[in-house]
Amino acid sequence: MAALRDKNAQQFIRVLLTTSELRDLGLGDKSTTEISLKLKTARAEFTELASKQTTVKAGAEWVHFGGGRPGTIPAGTRGSTKDVTVYDNVSAVVEVAGEHAQVGVGTLVKVGDGWRVIHLPDNVIEGQVAGSPSGYFFQQAPLMQSGVASGPAGLSEKMQQLITELEKVDQQLVATSDIGAQTRFNVRRTELLEALIKNADNQEDRSTWVRQFADTISAASQSGQYPGGVARLKKQYDDMQRTDPGANDTAFVGFRYLSAAYGQSMQDPKADIAKIQDKWLADLNGFVKAYPRSDDAADAMLQLAVAKEFSGEDELALEWYGKVVSNYPEHDLAKKAAGAKRRLECLGKSIPLSGKSLAGRQEDLASYQGKVVVVHYWATWCEPCKQDLVTLRKMQAKYGAKGFALIGVNLDSERTTATGYLDKNPIPWSQLYEEGGLDSRFARELGILTLPTMILVDKRGKVVSRSIHAAELDNELGKLLR
Repeated sequence: MAALRDKNAQQFIRVLLTTSELRDLGLGDKSTTEISLKLKTARAEFTELASKQTTVKAGAEWVHFGGGRPGTIPAGTRGSTKDVTVYDNVSAVVEVAGEHAQVGVGTLVKVGDGWRVIHLPDNVIEGQVAGSPSGYFFQQAPLMQSGVASGPAGLSEKMQQLITELEKVDQQLVATSDIGAQTRFNVRRTELLEALIKNADNQEDRSTWVRQFADTISAASQSGQYPGGVARLKKQYDDMQRTDPGANDTAFVGFRYLSAAYGQSMQDPKADIAKIQDKWLADLNGFVKAYPRSDDAADAMLQLAVAKEFSGEDELALEWYGKVVSNYPEHDLAKKAAGAKRRLECLGKSIPLSGKSLAGRQEDLASYQGKVVVVHYWATWCEPCKQDLVTLRKMQAKYGAKGFALIGVNLDSERTTATGYLDKNPIPWSQLYEEGGLDSRFARELGILTLPTMILVDKRGKVVSRSIHAAELDNELGKLLR
């Protein structure tokens, strides 16, 4: 919803199923091909959709997630080799200026402990016919086994009653903009989810309800719809610590409790930011010590590493980045952490940088030996990046004849966004590009976390500065190009 509101393709790409994730799902060839086409269309058309959509307006806030019970598409369905957990027919409700609007999210696919979208949202352009959001798997596989991915069939009568009431409460939440009513409905929703957890027929279903409880209450708390949500999360977390302290679900709830408490604290207009930040880092440390092998520990470790790097504590940052890499070698965050570690350790060393430019040329930093090079990581959505381009043009004009060169690395999510900007604002130096934005190969290789980032390389191909600022360039280039 934020991506639509802010017209930010990068945000949308972050929640879109990736090609490697699709491959790892083990779906049959037909489903893989169909979903691959949906993903390609989503990547190509989101920017245009966001510019035209009229539903998620400036100032809009997500207020409600609508969906039934997630289900499992069993291995063997349409040639699949693995069970796949999906949320079909999902919708989201946003609020702006007291008005509500529904957006069709469609299908979510579970990847690890997260959920990915597989296509563009619908019901966001004026004139579109509103209706139930689409569902890929329900439409494609209507003859599922009884009780699998088909709603409440096969559940106990008690569970069916609870799910039916939960759906009614969800509808009531959507229909009201009154804060008091939202709070009451969220309280009741919490009670129902707690009952669903207690009465679940098996551990897998119980885990599903526990995670929905944690995710939705954390979100409601941080959006201001449920002031008591943090306390309810803490109670659930405390109860689970007593009954099953080492479980992954316990860690899952605990991490969302800590995140909700941190987010709620930051909303206080009188907040002592430094004190809150210190507590947040202490909480992350405590979480990692308590649940070192949990799925969320990698995220906690990476946040600790980033915090240490930004505060100038490089040795501690390196330690945390290293732990992500060694403890979670298969996790998506491990590649980012390995790149960040490589970047922090690159002074006096050569760095890997090669690939195709937007113009289709093969580029390799190694071929620039004999020149002083600035590698500029940037994106069109980053205003300071575009301001740096003005300075870089001046540096090229001043030092280009003396052996200075530039390589741009564009981290826009969509190629057309980058090329559209460059068509109107031509840049004479090469621009490397691969899809994925801040999750692309170029960003992962050196763990690029913020933009702009500039790296200064000397004539021998060795890094002189891994984080030089535009204002420092003239002085540094003058020294290196004497």
